Amino acid sequence: MNTAKALIVLVLSSLFAPLTKAQLPSQSFSGNADVARASGVWESQEGVGIFCGRMTSLDAISRGESQAVCFVTEVQALGKDLPSVSTNTYIVQTWDKHRLVAETSFYADKDGNETAALGTSTKFVFRVVVDFDARSVSKFVEINGRTIGYHLKAAP
Repeated sequence: MNTAKALIVLVLSSLFAPLTKAQLPSQSFSGNADVARASGVWESQEGVGIFCGRMTSLDAISRGESQAVCFVTEVQALGKDLPSVSTNTYIVQTWDKHRLVAETSFYADKDGNETAALGTSTKFVFRVVVDFDARSVSKFVEINGRTIGYHLKAAP
């Protein structure tokens, strides 16, 4: 992946990153087979901003070698005037004119600290699914064979 392209996408993703829940009164969504953007509030009350883009050239796309990435920024209120902001990179697994699926995973120890894949660590898989036809965004978290789903709240 070209470093300059990655930097451009990172800068663009920061334009769509939410700052606080109050600034996200409703869901916002746009996307197609080349770029996707969404922001809003998960049902769990965390603010979220998502930006996905292809990280390749037109020549590579024509050969079927397109690579894509999503930046997912989430904001959680830890207390009054104390937000916790995190941005994670998701690798796009599939992307066509109907939907996009991106995934990231890591291992954590019993205290929740990220670690290597050891016998005592737990694997966490985060998956974002964007349905262009239904104009919906969902996040799924898989832990020990159990899946929890979060959905972007519908606009009021």
